[in-house]
Amino acid sequence: YCLAIFFLIKTLSFYLDKKLLIILTVVLSFEPSINQWHSSFFSASIFTSIQIFLLSFLFKIKKNYFDYFIIGFILALLFAQRSAAMFYIFILVFIFVIFIKKNKIKKIFIFPLSYLLFLSFIVYHNYNRSGLFYVTPLDQRTALFHYFEPNILHKANNSKSLLFEKERIFKKINNWKESKKLNLNNERDLLAYYNEMKKNSIISILNHPIISFKLAIKKTLHSGLLDPVYIFFFHKTEYKGNNSYYGSETHRKIIKYRLFYSILVYLISIYGFYYSFKYIKNKFIFFSSLSYLYFLGILGWMGWSRYYTACIPFLLIFFSVGVYQLYLSYKK
Repeated sequence: YCLAIFFLIKTLSFYLDKKLLIILTVVLSFEPSINQWHSSFFSASIFTSIQIFLLSFLFKIKKNYFDYFIIGFILALLFAQRSAAMFYIFILVFIFVIFIKKNKIKKIFIFPLSYLLFLSFIVYHNYNRSGLFYVTPLDQRTALFHYFEPNILHKANNSKSLLFEKERIFKKINNWKESKKLNLNNERDLLAYYNEMKKNSIISILNHPIISFKLAIKKTLHSGLLDPVYIFFFHKTEYKGNNSYYGSETHRKIIKYRLFYSILVYLISIYGFYYSFKYIKNKFIFFSSLSYLYFLGILGWMGWSRYYTACIPFLLIFFSVGVYQLYLSYKK
């Protein structure tokens, strides 16, 4: 992570003010909502580091063909670390189509080619192990079941609990498994089982579009409530098998502090976004904003602050500009 920050600051040093770079370095290094994951070794710590490495190449003013090859490679690593980056390639292609002026076709061709080349190792590994061609991880197919579908059916059916709905969904999918005589120790059968689970979840969402939309908005807002002490309480409670941090008395008590901290960060970030046009090139502002919205849309509906971490590097760029502008205003 420290190495990733070094590369990013080195890239930005060619066209950003030194004081702004110092603020950005300090913010990325010590802001607790993003920094706390590096003591936990969750996937978020690796994913965030790769994101910042990717930023250091994307923010280069002049990129050669090799840079585009490396961007494809880093994006493949990002996808390999977490499937949330699955459609991120389309965001980058869209941005490149708009902003690349010279040799556009060659550069845009190199980037996806590199991405697919390194992704093919995952496909080959899966095929060599199981005889199946697939690239997305198995647990990606269960996310809707774990984080979304029971909430929708609980609301739609006005049932007694989320657990009741989850057990009912689980019973339905297991009945289907028995009818198909699947053996979950066999990867081909396991993949079919998870695909059916995902299909049923999508059907539940489509059958209740209004409830699903309202729930997605609510969970997205909840995930955006910054939680700079999550890891501490996770290891104190959930990690040791005691009562869960979420829904606990401690969790309820600190919400007001989290809310204050979140409002402060967002206000300074909005302020920084407004002034970023003075200091950062428009294409980088556009890229950072679109990337933030992409990860918010692809992960926010889960409602967990841990998954919101993917949005934070882009948010902190604008936050740093906001702090820098406040510093300049104070000096004046």
